[in-house]
Amino acid sequence: MGIMMFSGLGANLSSWMSAGASIQSLPFITLLSGSLIHFAIPSAGGEWAVIGPALTETALKLTETLPAEQVKAFVSRVAMATAYGETTSNLLQPFFLLIILPIMGVGVQIHTRDVMGFLVIPFIYSL
Repeated sequence: MGIMMFSGLGANLSSWMSAGASIQSLPFITLLSGSLIHFAIPSAGGEWAVIGPALTETALKLTETLPAEQVKAFVSRVAMATAYGETTSNLLQPFFLLIILPIMGVGVQIHTRDVMGFLVIPFIYSL
């Protein structure tokens, strides 16, 4: 997280991805950005600390001419798109399985690789 935050890599990546965005496309671009950065920063709060300011600034620039209520709703939509992207990428990088498998696998021979193939289908569907 330190490299992404203090080198400016995370902000540059999110700014680059949202440079050509419109009001219609920014939430989807934000979802992709959240998914991509989640592989480097597996914490939702840390991820938002890195890319949140750049995405919020982009959302505010795009909605300059809109009423305050619509601006607030759009910034909220961008924040939720980041959270959805982070959650979606949990299907490809499932740290939650490290806790669940020992409990589920009592008396059964089950490994992470046995479950990973089944998580790719929901990941593709969620995009």
